[in-house]
Amino acid sequence: MKFHPFRVLAEKRNLAVPAIGLVLLLYISFLIISNYLSQIDLQKNALENLRQDTEKLAMSVSYFCAERKSDLENLSENRAVSVYFENKALGMSMEYGLKASLNAILNQFDRLMEEKKFGDKRIYPRVTFIRPDGELLVDTGPINHEQDQGRNWNEVLTPDSREMTFIDVHNPQIPIMTVSTPYFFKGVFSGQIVAWINLVEVYEHFVKKGGPENKDISFVCIKDHPHSAEFMRAKFSAPSLPKLMNVKMGNIRRFEMTDQAGIKRDMLILRVSIKGTPLVLTRIIPAAEILGRRSPFHLLVAMAVLSIAVLIGIMLFGRVSLNNLVLETRFEEASKQRQEIEEKNRQLEKEISDRKKAEEALQKAHDELERRVEERTAKLAKANEQLLREIDERKQMEGALRESEEKHRTFMEANPDPVVVYDMEGNVTYFNPAFTLVFGWTLAECLGKKMDIFVPEDTWPETNRMINKMLSGVNISGFETSRYTKEGNIIPVNISGAVYKDKNDNPVGSIINLRDIRNQKNLEAQLQRSQKMEALGILAGGVAHDLNNVLSGIVSYPDLLLMQIPQDSPLIKPILTMQSSGEKAAEIVQDLLTLARRGVVTEEVVNLNDIIFDYLKNPEYEKLKSYHPGIEVETRLVSDLLNISGSPVHLSKALMNLVSNAAEAMPDGGKIFISTENRYIDSPINGYDKIEEGDFVTLTVSDTGIGISSEDLKRIFEPFYTKKIMGRSGTGLGMAVVWGTVKDNNGYIDVQSAQGKGTTFSLYFPATRRKISKEKAMLPIESYMGKGESILVVDDVKEQREIVFSLLTTLGYGVDIVSSGEEAVEYLKKHSADLIVLDMIMDPGLDGFDTYKQILELHPGQKAIIASGFSETDRVKEAQRLGAGAYVKKPYTLEKIGMAVKAELK
Repeated sequence: MKFHPFRVLAEKRNLAVPAIGLVLLLYISFLIISNYLSQIDLQKNALENLRQDTEKLAMSVSYFCAERKSDLENLSENRAVSVYFENKALGMSMEYGLKASLNAILNQFDRLMEEKKFGDKRIYPRVTFIRPDGELLVDTGPINHEQDQGRNWNEVLTPDSREMTFIDVHNPQIPIMTVSTPYFFKGVFSGQIVAWINLVEVYEHFVKKGGPENKDISFVCIKDHPHSAEFMRAKFSAPSLPKLMNVKMGNIRRFEMTDQAGIKRDMLILRVSIKGTPLVLTRIIPAAEILGRRSPFHLLVAMAVLSIAVLIGIMLFGRVSLNNLVLETRFEEASKQRQEIEEKNRQLEKEISDRKKAEEALQKAHDELERRVEERTAKLAKANEQLLREIDERKQMEGALRESEEKHRTFMEANPDPVVVYDMEGNVTYFNPAFTLVFGWTLAECLGKKMDIFVPEDTWPETNRMINKMLSGVNISGFETSRYTKEGNIIPVNISGAVYKDKNDNPVGSIINLRDIRNQKNLEAQLQRSQKMEALGILAGGVAHDLNNVLSGIVSYPDLLLMQIPQDSPLIKPILTMQSSGEKAAEIVQDLLTLARRGVVTEEVVNLNDIIFDYLKNPEYEKLKSYHPGIEVETRLVSDLLNISGSPVHLSKALMNLVSNAAEAMPDGGKIFISTENRYIDSPINGYDKIEEGDFVTLTVSDTGIGISSEDLKRIFEPFYTKKIMGRSGTGLGMAVVWGTVKDNNGYIDVQSAQGKGTTFSLYFPATRRKISKEKAMLPIESYMGKGESILVVDDVKEQREIVFSLLTTLGYGVDIVSSGEEAVEYLKKHSADLIVLDMIMDPGLDGFDTYKQILELHPGQKAIIASGFSETDRVKEAQRLGAGAYVKKPYTLEKIGMAVKAELK
């Protein structure tokens, strides 16, 4: 028998294969069992991670809801809401301010809606304020008009609770939840603030994960109400919904649910309560996304199948090996046949090569012919392309021309200044809408006509010079002149213009811009008046300061003299007369300080009706009537007049001066009307002053007298400018005091006058909601006597030091005096004082503020009061912020200085 080594090797290989297959089968079984156990653990971890992730999402939504509660708490505490109920409690009507209060509340609601957003989407699509009777008070706008028509707003009112509530709105199109809080004004339920929250936006921002391919279906809803836009898009049929409601909070349940296509889906469902709210976060996730697409049991089945497959493979391998032995024998015979076939193939290849050479020669001739055709076609295409390019360039030029014409037309139409286009004959070819708005003529009335009618006769010489200058090629700019309107009024204008030319550089017309400068002229006049008043005020302030120092002795010493002489002394009357004269002089000085706007502004809450009633009982009024017996005074005062902040003395002087002026304007008798009114200005008014918007109390004094000329009207508020009878009407400061009083109280003035018809002065004072405080009674001297405390007086004026020394010594204090801030600092390096009376303005050297700063470095917490004849400047307020006490106005009185010192020493 012939030996075949290859067959021996094949037999050994056939024995090794089953052994290797068995080992492989055992190894695969080990891997599958290990993987099965790992899958079981992974599923448990995945379910726990799902629960934790869902609880984190629920916590995020809980924080969001807490912020919404905070929003409504801030909204209910907003000042705009309480102002409305305060105004309503005062009896204010919608016309006089109540409507503005509602607008303020609406603005706060709109502001909340604009500020609270997810990106560019509002958190609150709607905010409302519902009255206790169930009617809407303020509403930013309904979400669903049809649903609003049948809504009973009483259902959302919670008058017996101060807690915030969340309510499901059951909107079938948009899932909406409302958060509401009751509003109590002074302990009384006054309505409910309700804010709508779009649950879809809450879902999009906090809950939704991934892109459109994410199969995680999550939504937020009120408990037992699965209304969610995302849920409605979730593809599940209605019969599957009750399963959601049966899932306990915090448990993960596995259900088979049917989608809209009727296909059953294996799903995991988890519901988590959102802390502090009636909301529930629900997640529906395919089980395969969490537990995997194959269960561990499938792995065991796969192991059995794989084991069977390995056994079958081993059997097949043995059979294949046997077949290979047969095939090897047949392979030797096939090799001989293959050699014969290869020889025949070589002959066939030679024949094919010869045929390819012939075909290549034919193809070369064909390619040459095609090349010549392509060259001619390319030349024709190039010519066609050039023609198309020229056509496109022409279209672009035509489009650019139309665009340029449209830009120029739009510019002319939108220009706020009147623009007129003339031809070379002076005929109108165009003017813009602004020309009609300012001058009154329409383009149809003037087209093709000359506009000589609106040029005043006295301006023709300068107008002709302007025209000739333009025709010579010079552009005109800033040419001020005047023009008529269609109604015959003359208005100032600023003209700019130029001649325009055609493509051949020939002039064909002119373009004129006429700017209405009435507002500019008014503003310039107001600025000049203000600058003049400021300059005169500075001069008056300097004079007043010197007079205050002179008057201090006349006003202050009589108090001391009256305390030292018997009650029946014949000197009492002269001393009282001297003191009264000094006080009247001090009032004149106060007028100067008011003019200078450097007086001490008294911020008392007063009512103008009271000021008027007091004036009509004043001897000054009786004296005025005796000078003008033909004058009648009529009052028209509103009963519910709001209060203002101001000085009763200055307001009374302002009223007296206005009435006195009105009487002087009617030498033959007439009527004076005094009226008051609450007025809300919703847009600025250009009068004598530019009156800004706001709540005002107006005082109006009008007469039927001779009126004021336009020249005098410009100067009526200048100090010392008067046309009254001297010795009867004062010092010429009356109208200046009116001006200063109004400006000190942040008010405005308007004057309307027509010669021969009379004059009306309207004073606008900002209204206040504060109430008038009760008057303080005069205190006995014993209530502000001292007990020997040490006081240091610092003043650079000798007479002032002596006056304060005498007053404080009389009150029982131990007093030392120095003449400058530097001396005060040196004194306090070696001594101490219970209180310092510190003059604010000392020259030269340290002023009161710098002196007090250095004293505090030596004696921290040092008590002091500030004294001066001027207003409470920023330096005074800075000293008070450092610890200084009251501000005392010069000249001193015994009670004034005594009360200030007593109060500070406490």
